[in-house]
Amino acid sequence: MTEAFLQPSLAALLSTMDSIDAPMFLVLVDGNDILFGGVNAAHTAATGIETPMVAGKTPFEAFPARLAETIDANYRRCLDAGQPYSYDELLELPKGARWWRTSLTPVREGNRVTAILGAATDITGLKSQIENVQADAKVLRKKAARVHTAATAAVSHMRGPLNNIVSLGQMLRAEFRPPMERKELLLELLLETAIHALDEIDTLEYGGGGLSALTGIEAQVDIGHICRDIAALIDPDRSLNVSFPNRMMLGNPDAVQTVLQAAFTHAASEAVSLVALTLGASPQRAGAVIISLDWDLPRVPRSCTKIEERGEHSRPIDWLRASVDAHGGQMNIGFSDESQTGMQLDIRLPETVLSTAPVGPSGLLPNSLEGYSVSRD
Repeated sequence: MTEAFLQPSLAALLSTMDSIDAPMFLVLVDGNDILFGGVNAAHTAATGIETPMVAGKTPFEAFPARLAETIDANYRRCLDAGQPYSYDELLELPKGARWWRTSLTPVREGNRVTAILGAATDITGLKSQIENVQADAKVLRKKAARVHTAATAAVSHMRGPLNNIVSLGQMLRAEFRPPMERKELLLELLLETAIHALDEIDTLEYGGGGLSALTGIEAQVDIGHICRDIAALIDPDRSLNVSFPNRMMLGNPDAVQTVLQAAFTHAASEAVSLVALTLGASPQRAGAVIISLDWDLPRVPRSCTKIEERGEHSRPIDWLRASVDAHGGQMNIGFSDESQTGMQLDIRLPETVLSTAPVGPSGLLPNSLEGYSVSRD
């Protein structure tokens, strides 16, 4: 590591980093090992991490186990691809939990990647704004649904009489005989007006439907990445066995992050040794996804049989309910068995938040989500 650290090109890169007023860091690649090279002054100011704290160490030597796992996975993804990789991550660092937009760039000497140059931007404020926008969107969707209902009712009332006018007009026109050209012209004008009104009604109905279908941003959702970041926050020392699918899906990444973080936080607040996330296709709504979270419990008194009695005043369950509701989802929670030694949480999210649609040309998702490979610690 020392020789790699002192290579002239990398030494010059470290020196240049310190003159840049933005958080940056250097990661060294030594065979199959990934080692921290250093951070610049802006990075230290933003995170509280100093070069002596991490230099020459692997992620697992520098950080708690869960945090190290997600950091190492991101660096290796960039290394394996051999090309720049950008992503959002939520990290608990010495100066607190913050959202970062991190960009990794491979540094090559010849055909070999010898280092990774990282740049990070604090986007905590942006994420907060996105949450506010999504909350506003929920209100707008409800208003749009009311507008659509009213428009549909109005359309229904207007279409019938206009259709009658068109039908009667066509019948009268068939009975006309010369010399009644003027009356026929008036009748044609009446028919054109009625048909035009029907076209306008169709436009109104289509527009109302569009309003009611207002959705969030559809993008790729990296379930594995999101779950790794959350696991690092809720279980930094790996006291729990946390499992989840490592899949790319389509949906709203920020909404999924919020819901999953609330769900995992609640589960971890009760779990004894394990928390398991699985995904399934909703049988009630095509394209929608059901998120299932299972965890074990300590022995619970038999008299305490309602989840509401156990958790209605706890912040995790309140946050969970609010998060699911904010994104148009539904949830069910209860004991997973008669012995009351486990809990199961099922969350159904709209397809606009998380979809079973295939991702990319290879179609990573089958029609049925059963049989997912689950990565376990």
